[in-house]
Amino acid sequence: MLTACITFTMPSCTTEEDDNGITNKPKLEVPAYDAIAAKYEITDASSQFKSIELTASGNFIIRLNTSISDSTGSYSVSPVVKPRMLVSKNHAFSIAKPTVNSRSYTVWSDILYGTYTQIEENKYALDGYGILTVATETGNAYNLYIEKTTGETYNIEANKAGKPQEGNMTNALCRTWDITGYHYFMRVNGKNIMSIKASSLSELEEKLKEWAIENDPDYSDGDYDLGLLPSIAPQQVVFCKSGTYMVLYSNEMLAVSTWRWENQSTGLLLYSWNPDSFDDSNISGQAKIQFNKNQLQITEGFSESEDGYSYEMGLTTILNEVILSQN
Repeated sequence: MLTACITFTMPSCTTEEDDNGITNKPKLEVPAYDAIAAKYEITDASSQFKSIELTASGNFIIRLNTSISDSTGSYSVSPVVKPRMLVSKNHAFSIAKPTVNSRSYTVWSDILYGTYTQIEENKYALDGYGILTVATETGNAYNLYIEKTTGETYNIEANKAGKPQEGNMTNALCRTWDITGYHYFMRVNGKNIMSIKASSLSELEEKLKEWAIENDPDYSDGDYDLGLLPSIAPQQVVFCKSGTYMVLYSNEMLAVSTWRWENQSTGLLLYSWNPDSFDDSNISGQAKIQFNKNQLQITEGFSESEDGYSYEMGLTTILNEVILSQN
């Protein structure tokens, strides 16, 4: 009986383009707001704002210092397997139920997410939220002025966050992506014994069960549970050059996390569900970043080799770029 208990390490790396178009040298257009994309970290610990980020594709991400919660309270989900980069079941931090999903932006716990447009130099309309004006003071210090649609105004002191390693892979990765499919595979001695492709997590789990019933005489219900929670499936991912990545789920939950390169030339990336630290190994991991033409592929899996025998298992998430209207 084969089991799907995955320990997340990296499969073998591809560094040049292969026959399927897999490459670490993608050629994508520069996102519309790449030149102004920045994360502003608020310096006043007593401020309700923790950080304000403008992304290259035209999204804004605001983190608050205090969670917004409603009468239903909050809940937490602890990891039951090693973490995955995009799947919400493995969150190891407390999250609150959403209170606002209107006025063109989404709120979940202490995260506000939406789209923005530049209306003049250093002035941005955060759709449904208000107007943000950014003024440089000295060095890395900035003054942020917010005029909310509800009438409140804020003057905030901030510093601009640093950036991870520059490079072609960074430039290609850092934009907004929609998840369009999945590929689950198992290989023995380089030969596929399972290769299942699906457009959704629910379809993937159904096809995996069908494969198990047909191919595993010892199969029993639950043997191939990937712990993917199709009802809370990731839908959209935003990567930023500041090291932020944010995931939007099918239930409109948001999660802000952090990433950095382990090896940019081979596409090996490190991530953590703690948006401010990589210290906790229980909520961090590795992922393999590749591009098929202009399509992003994120793979996590397990591989081992011993005495001439090799075994590999993994899940690839397939993503297409979101081109946001800048009108």
